[in-house]
Amino acid sequence: MNPTVFLGTSEFAASVLRRLAHSPHRPALVVTRPDSRRGRGLKTTPPPAADAARELGFELFQTPDVNDTGSLER
Repeated sequence: MNPTVFLGTSEFAASVLRRLAHSPHRPALVVTRPDSRRGRGLKTTPPPAADAARELGFELFQTPDVNDTGSLER
């Protein structure tokens, strides 16, 4: 059986990831964009899916370009 890889960033993606965590389709890797600066103070903040992945104990890979050679090898 091939391992499942989950790609997502938004709060919606985080909610889907939380559902997958308690299913037979638990991902082996979560891929999302890197933390970015947001808000009035431009505080560096992780995407919601990255927070959920850390909370659920998934392996997390953050990349600015999923089509980059290094990302594809991962």
